[in-house]
Amino acid sequence: MKWMNHALVTGILVYGFSGGKVFFTLAGMAGSLFPDRIEGRPPEEGEKLEPWRRLHRKASHWFVPYAAMAVTALISALTHRAGETVFSLVGSFSLGCLFHIGEDALCGYVPSLHPRRKIGARCCAVGSVSEYIFCFCLAALLVLGMVLL
Repeated sequence: MKWMNHALVTGILVYGFSGGKVFFTLAGMAGSLFPDRIEGRPPEEGEKLEPWRRLHRKASHWFVPYAAMAVTALISALTHRAGETVFSLVGSFSLGCLFHIGEDALCGYVPSLHPRRKIGARCCAVGSVSEYIFCFCLAALLVLGMVLL
């Protein structure tokens, strides 16, 4: 999935889950870009592209560390009143990372419980018109759900 679609879908999801808190939404949107950013930019076509592709969606897309960070941060936010906002921002960031991985699983394959085994579905190709239509429809449904509920 392209970065703008990650930010759109994750932003709407975190906005809804956080009760409309903008800072948590921004933290979630930043988290939705993190798994791809830590891999670096893909090189231009050429001999360096293939090694990059072999490493793409490997360790950076394994959900277990992000899930552990989200659970720890959210439990800490509930139990430690002094750092509630900081823990909630960290939790929102890691939730954004988790949403990123889930969204990528719709357009390809990501590591499962075992980091070397992949799960996912190829509902649409990355960067295709169908990806943008899917994300727009999903975002519209999420916003409609927030308005009606």
